[in-house]
Amino acid sequence: MRILALLAVIFLILAADPVLAQAADRSVVLVLDASGSMNTRLASGQTRIEAAKAAVTELAREIDGKTRLSFWAYGHQAPTHKKDRRDTALLVDFAPVATNRGDIAAKARALEARGYTPITRSLTLAAESISKEESAERAIVLVSDGQESRTGSVPA
Repeated sequence: MRILALLAVIFLILAADPVLAQAADRSVVLVLDASGSMNTRLASGQTRIEAAKAAVTELAREIDGKTRLSFWAYGHQAPTHKKDRRDTALLVDFAPVATNRGDIAAKARALEARGYTPITRSLTLAAESISKEESAERAIVLVSDGQESRTGSVPA
């Protein structure tokens, strides 16, 4: 439920505000938690990962088409028992969302929640990628249900 509430707030900020909705000079990174805990069922019967994928797809569909959007995921490549704290990947690189929203939706639909939760590493890499964008406005949107699987420094 926290996922949907977080995305609702983000959606309202990015899409509903007329000033921000018109902003062509904006870059946004979506980072989706696909760790094993996202398989937990919500009261609706839907899993957290299903709700998160639907919310990411909706955000990509509704955000201004000129916004440069990229999509990262973590916890989706290695099973939990592997304890892979480096399990994060850029799935769709920056491009105007009008041209990459279909790729983002397809990549989101294909994700399987399965592994650890390397939030720090994922956000560090997302921040590095967005720092190279020349947009006047930059934002990272994290869609997660959990907490970091690792404490301490971020592995290279």
